Amino acid sequence: MDVSGLVWIDVTVEGHNGQDGEDNSDPDYDIYADGGSGGTGGVVEGRVDTSSASSLSASRWTYQGGDGDRTYKANGGDGGDATTVTLDGVEIVIGEGGGGGGGAGAWFDDGSGGGGGARGGEGAGDVNGEDKAEDGDGSGDGGDGGQGAGGDSKGSPGNPGSPGGYWYDSGYINVSSTSTGGGYGWIARADRKLSPPTGLTADGGVEINLSWDTNTNATGYSVYRSSSPGVATSSENHIGDTTNTSFANTSFGSSTQYYYVVTATGGSNATESEGSDEVSAEPATPPLQPTNFSITAPDAASLDLSWDRNPDGGAPDEYYVYRAETTGSVLSDHQQVATVTTETYLDEGRVNGRTYYYRIVASNDDGDSDPSAESSGTTDLPAPSIDLITASSVREITLEWTKTDNNPDGEFLIVRGAETVGTVGVGTASFTDTDSLLDGEEYQYHIERDTGDALTESGTTVTTVLPPVEGLAVDSVSGRSATLSWTDPSNNSDGYRLLLLKTPSDGSYTQDGGDLNPVGEGESTTHTTTELLDGQEYSATVETFTADTTAREDQ
Repeated sequence: MDVSGLVWIDVTVEGHNGQDGEDNSDPDYDIYADGGSGGTGGVVEGRVDTSSASSLSASRWTYQGGDGDRTYKANGGDGGDATTVTLDGVEIVIGEGGGGGGGAGAWFDDGSGGGGGARGGEGAGDVNGEDKAEDGDGSGDGGDGGQGAGGDSKGSPGNPGSPGGYWYDSGYINVSSTSTGGGYGWIARADRKLSPPTGLTADGGVEINLSWDTNTNATGYSVYRSSSPGVATSSENHIGDTTNTSFANTSFGSSTQYYYVVTATGGSNATESEGSDEVSAEPATPPLQPTNFSITAPDAASLDLSWDRNPDGGAPDEYYVYRAETTGSVLSDHQQVATVTTETYLDEGRVNGRTYYYRIVASNDDGDSDPSAESSGTTDLPAPSIDLITASSVREITLEWTKTDNNPDGEFLIVRGAETVGTVGVGTASFTDTDSLLDGEEYQYHIERDTGDALTESGTTVTTVLPPVEGLAVDSVSGRSATLSWTDPSNNSDGYRLLLLKTPSDGSYTQDGGDLNPVGEGESTTHTTTELLDGQEYSATVETFTADTTAREDQ
C-alpha cells in the first residue's frame, strides 16, 4: 500500500444498531422474532491528529445487532458487516461488528433467554500478505430465564459476541479500537508523518546559508542547530521556521562549527517529520564592534584612547583608528590615522585646546566589525602668561600677556572680578582698562583663553592710583591752633588724616586728632588742628585713604 505523500487522513468509522425483533405480546403463541443485524460500517469525517505514529484511541464504534423479541428464545441480530473505505488513495479495511445480544426471556413460567447473535466479528483480513487483524469471538451466550407468565420483566439478553478486526498497521498508517465488549464494532483512524526534507546543504560564511529540496506535502519547515553532532529536534536547538526551502543563520555564539537538521511541518494538525540528514558548516567570525571606548588628555598635545574587545565576536588581529575634527554620523566622515594591535592608542601632535572625534574598527581575516560608537576628547589648553599689569595713571589699568598655546582659533577675554571688560583676538596680547575704575581700589583680573573647544585662564590683582588731595593750605593760625583747607580729586576716598611734623625734624609725621570724613570728588573741606605748642613750627600733610591704599600731599 503506497502511503507516500499523505499528511493526514480524516477517518471515523461508525456502524448502526440493528433493529430489535418485533414484540409478540400474545402469550398464547410460541413465536419469536430475531433482532436485526448491526449496520454496515460507514465513514464520518473527523481530522486525525498526527502527533503520534502509535495506535490511536477510538472515539466512535460500530454497534451490536438488535435484541430479539421478548418472546421465547428470540436470537440477537448479527453484528455489523465489514466494510472497506478508500481515502486519498489509501485503502482502509473496517472489521465486522460483534453479534447482537440474545432475545429476552418469554413471559411463560419456563421462559428463558434467547441465543446470542448469529456471528462474531470477522477480522479486517490480510494487509501486505500478513494477517494483522484478529477475528472476534463467536455468538454470545443465551440469556437467563425470565419470570413466569404474567410477570413484569423478561429474562436478561444473551452476552454479545466480540468485535472483529482489532487493529492493523501499514507503516505510517495505524488503525485501532478500544471496544472489547461483544456487539460493538470498531473505529479505524489513520495517521501520517511527513517525510523528512532531502538534499540539505550548508554554506559557511558571515552567515550560514541552508537549502534543501521541496517537500510537496509540507506547508513549512523548522530548522534546528547544535554545536555538536547529533542534532536533536528539541526546543533548545530550534532556531527558526520558514515556508521557503532556504534559511540564513546570521546569529552565532562562540562555537566555530555548527550542525543542522531540517524538519517538514504541515500546520497545526500535522505531525512534524523526522530530522533530515545532518550537515555542518563553519561560520565566519569577524570581530564585533569594540565597546567601552574612552579618551583622556594626558597633556596639551596628546589624547590617550582605550577600548575593549567585544567578547561575543571573533578575535581581532588589529584595530583601525579613525579621527575627525567635527562630529560625524558615518565612518566616511573620519580619516584613518593609525593601525594598532592592542586596545590602546596615543594620538600625539594635536593642537592645544581642540576637540577630536574618534571611531575604532576591529578587523581579522573574516572581516571588519562595525565602527565603534563615536567618542571625543579635548586636548589640554595652557593658560596665557601675564607679563605686566600696571596702574601707572589715574583710573587706568594696563595688562600685557603671552599666548602659550598653538591653537590659531578663538580669542582672549579680559575679566575684572566677574565682569568681562574686553575681548581681543589671538593676535593681540595687551589691553588697557578704563571702564568705571575707582581710585585706590584693588581689582582682580583674569586673562581667559577661549578656543571654542576649551577655556583656561590666568589671574592677578592690581590697585588703581589714589590721587592725593590738592591745594592744601593753612588758612589761619589762632592762638594754639591752625585751620587748613584742601580739595579732594578722588572718586573713592574713605577719609583723611591730618599729619604734622615738628621742624626742624624730630622724626616722622604723626596724626593730629582722629580720621576725618571724606567729601565728594572735586569738593573742598577745612579742618582745625588740636592745641599746638607755642612758638613751634610745623610741617603739615593730608593723607587720603581707602581700604586698599593711601596717598599724601606734603605742605
